[in-house]
Amino acid sequence: MLLGQMMERRRSLATLFMGVAGLLGGALLVLLVGNVAARAFDLNPVWVSETSRVLFVWGTAAGMISVSLSGQHFRVDLASKGAIEAEAGPGYWELVIQIVVCLVLGYIAWFAYPTIERAAVQPMASIPLTYGFLRAALVVALAGMLLAHLWRSLEIVLALATSGATSRREG
Repeated sequence: MLLGQMMERRRSLATLFMGVAGLLGGALLVLLVGNVAARAFDLNPVWVSETSRVLFVWGTAAGMISVSLSGQHFRVDLASKGAIEAEAGPGYWELVIQIVVCLVLGYIAWFAYPTIERAAVQPMASIPLTYGFLRAALVVALAGMLLAHLWRSLEIVLALATSGATSRREG
């Protein structure tokens, strides 16, 4: 029961972050189409370049978190994942993979965080933000992905514990 609730909440969060990424992508599209139209009238809004960069980077960060929460990120399997999980469900090897991913994401996020402060002193030319705002998107994306993989690890541990308790009762 707890496992099912956790999985449902994870899916809901994935949908939320997908919506945020979609909104930012839509805003980016409108901004760039507007920029092309403005250039047809010999106008050149200087803020479009940096604003579109901010929308793209934060939209990508939200998308990365969504994909991690939904488990749809790129990965290479030696066999069909569907066939393996249909037979036995996620097992210890999946847990090892999730833990390794968590360690790598944690390591990268830990060393990426200090770069925000260095970039925060570099103002953008045409909008009232600094380049630290873009670096923060990287750290937010990494932290979100890390939390998604920790969440998935906890789900696997609960599934393994539940399947172990069920098999002991049956035996």
